[in-house]
Amino acid sequence: MYQDFAENWGPSLARRFGLEQPIVDQWHDDLQLPKSELGHLPDWVELNRATRSRIARCKEQWSGETVVCVGNGPSINQMDLSCLDGALIVGTNRAYQLLDRFTPREFHLVVQDNQRVAELGQDLRQLKCPLHLGNIYYDQRGVPPEWVTPKMRNLSVYMPRLRWQLEEDQLEPIPDFEPGFSSDPTQFVYYGFSVIFSAIQFAAYFGAARIVCIGIDMDYDSGTNFVPGVNVTWDGFSYEYHAKPMFELIDQKLRKSGIEFINATPRGKVDAIDRMPLAEALSRKTPRLAA
Repeated sequence: MYQDFAENWGPSLARRFGLEQPIVDQWHDDLQLPKSELGHLPDWVELNRATRSRIARCKEQWSGETVVCVGNGPSINQMDLSCLDGALIVGTNRAYQLLDRFTPREFHLVVQDNQRVAELGQDLRQLKCPLHLGNIYYDQRGVPPEWVTPKMRNLSVYMPRLRWQLEEDQLEPIPDFEPGFSSDPTQFVYYGFSVIFSAIQFAAYFGAARIVCIGIDMDYDSGTNFVPGVNVTWDGFSYEYHAKPMFELIDQKLRKSGIEFINATPRGKVDAIDRMPLAEALSRKTPRLAA
């Protein structure tokens, strides 16, 4: 047990807690504690601690404004995005590839899946906008923590809300994908089953009075992404099971906070929030300004 703790968290932290090998081993024997398979979790926790102040500096930066959260659904290819010129944007995954179609006032990019981070790594290194990177896997599938470094001044690492799963007498940390809403992304974010949910929680933290979503098709009969040939879903995905409960919960949370929540995706399955054309959503006065 002591060796596991020291390997995962480091001998200096073990000493800081006053933990010595006989004490930790006795805990394990007396309490019959399962071993913990932490993988890269301690590295990501440290990266979160090292960069969370960069998220905190953005709190309320867009107070009272309309913020557009950009998903990656194929319907984006049927939209005129020129009305996003001068808009405040929280993009997800490949949304940075749309920046030749509009010029935002400010643009943040959120990527919550290690696999997406690995796929987009070379592009992400070149981007100058604020990057908020999450993580799902802490084992060999995870992005090596040395790739994600606080030395990238535009980078912050955020954490999912974690729960612990017992597998073959070992505790493993996994994201809690149940519906939820975090008011403080510096601590954790409820991932749901789509990166758009992370983007929405960031937009609210940034002070949005209205959050408008585009590219949230959740219906992939005609493709999965606005970039041809990209497949980012799994065969078992169901909007009704994996996404609708999260949209409903977020809509309730935002309404209670006085934040308007609009779906400006021109098609798709998302029926849990009000739908409105993008140009109309952007031209309306924001609720706080109207008041």
